[in-house]
Amino acid sequence: MGNRGRDTFAKRQREIARQERAREKAAKMQERKATKVKVERSADDDPDIRDALKRILARDGHEVLVASSGREAVDLARSERPHLVLLDNRMPGLSGLDALARIRETDRDVVALLYTAHDEPADVHRAVLELKAYGYLLKSQGGDAVRTTIQQALRSRGLEPRGRPEAARPPAAGLDF
Repeated sequence: MGNRGRDTFAKRQREIARQERAREKAAKMQERKATKVKVERSADDDPDIRDALKRILARDGHEVLVASSGREAVDLARSERPHLVLLDNRMPGLSGLDALARIRETDRDVVALLYTAHDEPADVHRAVLELKAYGYLLKSQGGDAVRTTIQQALRSRGLEPRGRPEAARPPAAGLDF
């Protein structure tokens, strides 16, 4: 076999390997049967906000898992393998950004959103550009913004939220925080 034949063979082998990786990634996403949205909140945050988020997401058909600290969020994400994590950035101990960095060590495909009351450009930069978070939401944006962003984030990965049709949903009024 000449040099040209070897080059063609090597290119074909690389293409086959790339296709196999793509198939494995697609199979991995299919293994995550139900859309699991893990919501992580700080133990010292307002329980009304935490409960409102949980109600909004559960009403949309998501399985909602809650952690009370960054460390617990990492453990829960590793054991449950959710499609999406919603992390509060400011927590005692392990911050949402640090929790996301640890989650990314074992799951680079999970959709991540940071949700915080503090709009700090350095945190936004780290979350979105370095840790590949889908978005960085402010608590002042309210429940509808969180809900809409989660739907968009899941769709961006080819995952359709499993909730009721939009027209059948009651308005989220009174759940904004």
